[in-house]
Amino acid sequence: MEVDLILRAQDIVPEAVRDSWAVVIDVLRATTTITAALEAGCRGIVPVLEPDEARALAARWPGYGRDTLLAGERGCHPIPGFDLGNSPQSYLPERVRGRVVFFTTTNGTRALRACRPARVTLCACLRNAGAVLDVLLTRRPRRVVLACSGREGGVAPEDVAVAGLLSDRLATQGACLSPRAREAAGLAASLEDWYSFFAGVPAGSNLLRLGYGEDVAFCLEFDRSRVVPRYLRGVVMPARPPVMPARPQVIPARPPASGGPA
Repeated sequence: MEVDLILRAQDIVPEAVRDSWAVVIDVLRATTTITAALEAGCRGIVPVLEPDEARALAARWPGYGRDTLLAGERGCHPIPGFDLGNSPQSYLPERVRGRVVFFTTTNGTRALRACRPARVTLCACLRNAGAVLDVLLTRRPRRVVLACSGREGGVAPEDVAVAGLLSDRLATQGACLSPRAREAAGLAASLEDWYSFFAGVPAGSNLLRLGYGEDVAFCLEFDRSRVVPRYLRGVVMPARPPVMPARPQVIPARPPASGGPA
């Protein structure tokens, strides 16, 4: 298995992911929110680029209004007139179970859409890292591309750290890492206090400043979910069959701390 790394959504071009398994990472917060929504019983998530596209697609969906929700963020805040924002803890079973969510975020949904040419596209975050690793180590695709979403056109260090965590665990099982993936693995291995790291990166510090500290702590909870979201034919749904533990839990030597101020 070869493992490569893309640092920003803008760098995800068809040639980079074609014939590969793409793993999209936007840990603060889109891929964490997608995982939480599916775990809460959401029927599916349709990633879109802009709010108007979400409204238009939802209006054409069977069961519009009854079985659909509009969700997403701009500037970290919920979009006016939408049902939900990008706070993973707001995706409760009583809100999303059995419903289709039309979802737009600044970075994560763009990365997902860009990975459409990939053979398989999955979503990863810290909460489902072990489950994603189980899928990759069971299926053993020839090439895996860890596609970080980035932030505002730049690199998101927190996404790189999560990619590094996955890279490090895959390398211990014989995967061959690209230089960029190897560098990310070194970053992840060097982190002793993941909360302080997340709180110090631009995305994390901005969320804390805006009052979303509980979201940051939620996104830092490691290996809480066995849901592996798969993007297929325009909709993100849980991978089938459900991912079950197939080996001893694959965890980092120093699990990310979920503590810290809210």
